[in-house]
Parts: sequence; structure tokens; C-alpha cells
Amino acid sequence: MAMILPGFAIEGHAQAKRPEPTLHIGDPAPPIRAAKWIKGAPISTFEHGTVYVVDFWGTWCGPCIAAMPHLSDFAGRYKGKVVVVGVSVKEAKNSLEKVENFVADKGDTMAYTVAADSDAQDVWNSWLAAAGQTAVPATFVVDQNGRLAWFGYPSRLDAVVPQILGGHWDLQAEAAATKKAQELMFVDGNDAVMRLNPFMSKRDYPGALVEVAKVIAERPELEYYPKVGHFTFYSLVATDPARALAFGQAWIAANRDQDQKPYTDIGDTVLWSTGRELPVTLLTFAAQCYEDALAAYPWGVDASDAHSKIAELRFRAKDVRGAIAMARQALAEATKKGVPAARIADLQKKLDTYLAASGG
Repeated sequence: MAMILPGFAIEGHAQAKRPEPTLHIGDPAPPIRAAKWIKGAPISTFEHGTVYVVDFWGTWCGPCIAAMPHLSDFAGRYKGKVVVVGVSVKEAKNSLEKVENFVADKGDTMAYTVAADSDAQDVWNSWLAAAGQTAVPATFVVDQNGRLAWFGYPSRLDAVVPQILGGHWDLQAEAAATKKAQELMFVDGNDAVMRLNPFMSKRDYPGALVEVAKVIAERPELEYYPKVGHFTFYSLVATDPARALAFGQAWIAANRDQDQKPYTDIGDTVLWSTGRELPVTLLTFAAQCYEDALAAYPWGVDASDAHSKIAELRFRAKDVRGAIAMARQALAEATKKGVPAARIADLQKKLDTYLAASGG
């Protein structure tokens, strides 16, 4: 039965119900019913005494590809104790040959067992969908007793697997923490959005902040979650930029241990807020967020686009030289990438604007 979350009744709206996962931490791991085992020996059962890392990825997924060297290194370091398996999911129909070619091209970059899901998405449904996961990369760890011990981003494996191998992993605590996190993410992405969207659509940002305060009073853990954080920051930029800067810094700090940080959300919000002059400190902070996003997620951020945005923010912050440097970099990257001529012309026009302002 789906869970009705307390404290989020919405006048005039039926409260959303959270789909209840059927695969939980501590449950026996389901078999991997792959359409084809592409690399390495097929895994029909999880052998007692061995830890398994099952990483779900896609040929179309930049962050998944970026994680492959780490997974290969991990597999090498824990050889004999841990078996690493990569399963391609959510590919286009009849794309098995494409996946096989991709794996062959990667060579030792994928130095672990690799399989592909079926067009019917048997693996996706029995693992990710069953656990309430909706995106990749997603990595699951199966303990020495064949139980699901953890799932999350592959970057967290080095913190998790040694505890499992050492017998120090608390399954009950992890199950409780996972259940709470899933509940909060659902509230943040559904109920809180339903409460706050009416204020945002009317541009009633003071009203939105009052409602945000009510949401946080009911569920304090949501303050720095993605959606509540976004509504808070957006409304503060529109009403109190000084507080927006302080909140943005706190928002990033609160997510320092998370794999996804609100860098681009902060940058885009400030960039698109052109109706009023914003403090130099906030504009500079937003530009730095784009730079941090490039450093943290180079596979998921278009470098030319990010540098163009940094240039615009620096220009608005009166840093004309900085704007020119970033605009030139954006233009060079776009030219090298071979983007459409209209985009090149747009980047050149922006650079010309900054050069004209410098008198050069």
C-alpha cells in the first residue's frame, strides 16, 4: 500500500501517493536476468562469501561512462573478494550490437563483467524500478549472504564496500536511512512542489517564502533538498539577494557529501534574474558555481555553454577582462566542437559586446 505522507495536505489538491518499493535493503538480491552476457562469465547465482557490485549504466549516459575507470580500478583492487558487474539498461530497442561494440571499444576501461538488459527491461524492472530508482548511474551492492546491502552512486563504493567486507555494515540502519531518504525525496519532488508552484506561477515570492517556512517547520530535513532548496533560492534572489547568497552557500555546504550539488541550479537562477541589478558578490558566486560544476561533472556540463554563462555573469559583475577571457574560451570550445554556425555567431556577438565595453 502506498504511503500517505503526514503534514502535506493541500487545499484543492489530492495528496500524491508514493509508490512503495518492493525491493528493500536486506532483501535477497534478485537474479540478473540479462539478455546477453557480453564480457566475463555469466552470473547465475550470488555465491556465499562473495560481495557483488552491480552497476547499471547506459551507452548514452555521460556520468556512467565517466565512472567506468573507477569501477575497473575498484574491481582490480578487490579481486577475489568482490565481483563487479556492469549491466547496460534503458537502451533503444534492438541495440544489443551497439552495446557490444561499445564494450569492445572500451577495452580495459571496462575491466569487469558486463551484461545487457533485454528489450523487455527485465533487469531494470527487477532491480531499479523495484527499488524505487529512476535513473543511472545506479550501483547496488550485494553482501556475502546474497542480501541487498546498499545502492547509490558508484563514487560511494570506497566508503561502503570495505565496511561490508569487514562485517561492520549495519543492514537495519541502512534500511531505515534509505527508507527515510526515499520518503523525503518524494515529498520534496511532489507534495512540496504542489504547495509552492501556485506562488511561483504568480511570482508571489514573498508568499512562496512564507510557504517554504511552513514546509520546513513540518519537515526540517527538507530545507536543503533539491526542490525546496530551489524554490527558496529563487525566491530570495527575487526579494533579498543578500540572503540568497547566504542560503546558496549553505545549500552547497549541506550537500557536500552528496554526489549531486546545486551548482547549475544556483548559476542558472542568478543568470536568468535580469530584471534587477544584483550584488557583485552574488553574481561572482553564481559564476563560481558554474566553474565548480565543470570541475565536478565534466561529463554532464557543456564546457562552451558554461564558459559563456560565466562570461555573462562576470560582465554583469563589472569584471570585463574576466568576461572577455571566458567568452574567448567559450568560442574556441564551440568552434572545436563544430556547433551550428548560429551558435558560433551568437558567441562571437557576445564577445564583441564585452570587447566594446573594454574599449579594445
